Amino acid sequence: MEFKLAKDKKLFWLKNKAWFEVDLKPCFPNSNPKKFFSILDNEGNELSMLETLEGLDEANYKILKEYLSFKCFRFEVLGVYKIEDDFGLRHFEVKTTSGDKCFQMELDEWPLKDDRGNIIFDDLYGEQYYIRDLEFGEKLLAPYL
Repeated sequence: MEFKLAKDKKLFWLKNKAWFEVDLKPCFPNSNPKKFFSILDNEGNELSMLETLEGLDEANYKILKEYLSFKCFRFEVLGVYKIEDDFGLRHFEVKTTSGDKCFQMELDEWPLKDDRGNIIFDDLYGEQYYIRDLEFGEKLLAPYL
């Protein structure tokens, strides 16, 4: 498998002598982050499965590690100001290590706990927020865990 990464961090995959823009998504990001990656087209359809990055040559390994590092950036939540359910969405207003942020989840989506006990939220746009220790807002968050 051959990949290239554009300056704007878009990932391209060489298939049948043509380059396709793709997304690489870990299938089990919390339980097994180093194995099983889905290669997706622009519509989210799976084109192929990559079992592990370890079998790639050094250049492609570095490209995918850089892409995943960029793509899998997570915000650490330090506090919860407000949580509201409205029109099929749950709105969060939080304090993160990068400043105050707002994000949304669908009402039927719930935070997960990873193997280290961190609470993980995937928002509507694929960004991830996690809680290790809260400075404030435990009572607001408790009903959603």
